[in-house]
Amino acid sequence: MVIVAVMSIQFISRSALELNVVRDRTSLYRENNMGLIENTYTLILMNKSQAALTVNISVNGLSYTGLFGSEELRLAPSELLKHPITLTVDPAAIEETVTPIEFIVQTSNFKQEPTVVKQQSTFIYR
Repeated sequence: MVIVAVMSIQFISRSALELNVVRDRTSLYRENNMGLIENTYTLILMNKSQAALTVNISVNGLSYTGLFGSEELRLAPSELLKHPITLTVDPAAIEETVTPIEFIVQTSNFKQEPTVVKQQSTFIYR
């Protein structure tokens, strides 16, 4: 009886969206032709619901000049999507060799309460 209750609570309270961030480990960072520093990531998004979701991507923790890759995505029901994204930062704005950042993905479907998922990562320079 207790096991059924615990499983029911977990099923009801589970998020409709899952996020994992994988940092590109082949190059720690690169400098582009404008002198800006780039780090590349792969966002792995999973829509665990039976409805299509539209999500918006943002980053906290660093003043970035560009986020290359779609910032708004549409996920089909039960879709697993690998989405590459590159974050570009002015080197003058970077104070540490390794800066903690946070990727935030939020649903924007108007019929439902927004779901927000966050994942910690790092921005590396020098």
